[in-house]
Amino acid sequence: MEMKSGDLPAMTVFVDAVTGDVLLSKIISLQEGGIGIPVTTRSEDFREVYGIRVPSRAISSNEQTGRTIVEDETIETNIQLDDDFFILTPWEE
Repeated sequence: MEMKSGDLPAMTVFVDAVTGDVLLSKIISLQEGGIGIPVTTRSEDFREVYGIRVPSRAISSNEQTGRTIVEDETIETNIQLDDDFFILTPWEE
């Protein structure tokens, strides 16, 4: 299925017809200077967490940076975090 919002590039997702799990997504990631990089992400090892199915493993890949694997060991809710945790700092070169 293709999803689009405003002027942003479209995202194509491949959904399991039985479970509704998003198994694969393809996007164009916009970078500084307007450069678009195609990124494919495959989601795996779906688990039910607090009644919601979520992937515990995601593999993202693109030609520029290769492959990144993210694996969640645990998911916690209702964690108290300081507001400073959400402050983004500028990228330093």
